[in-house]
Amino acid sequence: CSRTFHYHIFLSAPCLCCVMIDVETALMYPFQGDGVSRILLGGVLTTMSIFLLPVFILLGYYIDVFRRIDNGYETPPTVTLQAIPRFFIDGVYGVVIVLVYSLPGIILAIISGVFLFTTPEVALSSGTIIGTTVATIGVFMFVLFITPAALYRFAVTERIKSAFNLRQLFQITLTKTYIVGLVLVTIGSIITGGVATVAGFTPVIGWAVAPFIQFSLSLTLYHILATSIKPHFTV
Repeated sequence: CSRTFHYHIFLSAPCLCCVMIDVETALMYPFQGDGVSRILLGGVLTTMSIFLLPVFILLGYYIDVFRRIDNGYETPPTVTLQAIPRFFIDGVYGVVIVLVYSLPGIILAIISGVFLFTTPEVALSSGTIIGTTVATIGVFMFVLFITPAALYRFAVTERIKSAFNLRQLFQITLTKTYIVGLVLVTIGSIITGGVATVAGFTPVIGWAVAPFIQFSLSLTLYHILATSIKPHFTV
């Protein structure tokens, strides 16, 4: 009996095309190829992500994960000094994409804050602050929903404008496979955060190990996202 979990979806009744999210393959993905050196370097970058520069490099690396999976590679990108400038540039583009989608939510949050600070009685009594807060949360939920697909489109096409092609993005994001992938990634993110928190309470060893665990689990989550997007991607 295979222990591999497969999620089967029939994309359309006529062709009965079956798509699978293979969680076991995703869990093993970080260890493919030169897994040890990759996890060591990735863990170091994760540790240094309290600074700004490594954040761009890590995001660019994960964008390259999308690119490689779309091209059919079964191993994650190799972290080398020569590749870091490319990761950084992709990461800058990735941050721009996320910021553009987040901009309405940021503006709403600023308006709410200013309104609450300047006229707290009116803001609270009129319900305006509740409305803007709900709207802000809604915008950021939309950002979390659409940005994985937007980053994937950018990774594959290498054109930033393709990350804002909403018609193509909705063809991806409104599929069952994508939604299930997001649910799995959300659960995985909670687990990753829990593991990192527990490790953080373990002096020395836990602090040293946590970034490497976090990097490995992040690779797994990006693999799940990529395999949930790839079947529905069109240029």
